[in-house]
Amino acid sequence: MRGVTKPATVAGRGGSGVRTGCYHAAMPAAVKRRLLADLVAEICKERSIAVTEFSDDWLLRLQLGDRVSHIFGYDFGVNNATAQMIAKDKSATSDMLQHAGIPHVHHTLVNTPETPQFVPDSGNWAFLTNYLAQHGSEIVCKPNDGTGGHDVHRVTTIHELEAAVQRLFGRRRAFCVSPFLRIAVEYRLVVVQGTVRLIYAKQRPRLTGDGTTTVGELLIDRIRGDEAASNFLPAACDSKLDMTNVLPAGEVLELDWRHNLGRGAEPVIVERESGQASRLIPLALSAAAAIGIDSSSVDIVEVDGSLMVLEINAGIMMEAFGRRSPADRDIARSIYDALVCAVMDIPA
Repeated sequence: MRGVTKPATVAGRGGSGVRTGCYHAAMPAAVKRRLLADLVAEICKERSIAVTEFSDDWLLRLQLGDRVSHIFGYDFGVNNATAQMIAKDKSATSDMLQHAGIPHVHHTLVNTPETPQFVPDSGNWAFLTNYLAQHGSEIVCKPNDGTGGHDVHRVTTIHELEAAVQRLFGRRRAFCVSPFLRIAVEYRLVVVQGTVRLIYAKQRPRLTGDGTTTVGELLIDRIRGDEAASNFLPAACDSKLDMTNVLPAGEVLELDWRHNLGRGAEPVIVERESGQASRLIPLALSAAAAIGIDSSSVDIVEVDGSLMVLEINAGIMMEAFGRRSPADRDIARSIYDALVCAVMDIPA
């Protein structure tokens, strides 16, 4: 997937500070650089750590003296391999949380018929249609190993189910099904070495009417000059909005049922001293402990007043969060700094 290598070095403090690189002729002219790469480069320069980038900044090599470590994607190497693999498998995570008695959204694995040894004798279709009926004709089909809300389908009919199954099996060997829940709030808790460093609620992308402006005009006004808000576009397209509709003053139109920041949701920070944080933190730490993971992002949802773990992410991605404001960038930087210090075994 990322076969092109782009070596580049950022010297630590006292060095030249010059990035050098060698670009393959087949590389696209413009590849959007990740915020993580920029933040890690800043951190490493301050801490005299040499960092070398590969594969369009997807793989970073860190070296301080004889100590070498790597950041692959958003994984910093602080977790053991087994815990990391469990976190990247929604069904496995669900099973572990079930075993530990932790409230969670149950995810059931569905394997491709191309691996018949892992498919019931009755096949998948009977199970899937029964599952849809058992959950009131509202379920979610999603990749077992996906992130960012990509290829996540809300299914309410047999036709939608068939389309989702074809799409997912066309790209993957397995996917998950889960009940569709009326989620009041979704939270993310960033855990670094067993300590919650950040809590925020994800406010779904929305427009608020003024009684005179059309939905299309509200959408244009919302994204004009705001890079982060441009993520509203895929949500708006998926929602099949009537762009000519005029919303009454004060009426809120949610553009997406998903809560992903990469699809236009906005983070609302929850203070650690708040009553809600006192409910969220023990649940997140218990979930992380159940799969034996040291550092992760734990997503928790509130449904009918009860909290449940939705999933655990081994990689700590803060691209959309960190790009929203200088203050949020500083928060992301402090979290990545703690991870770099942990993996390089130096004081934070």
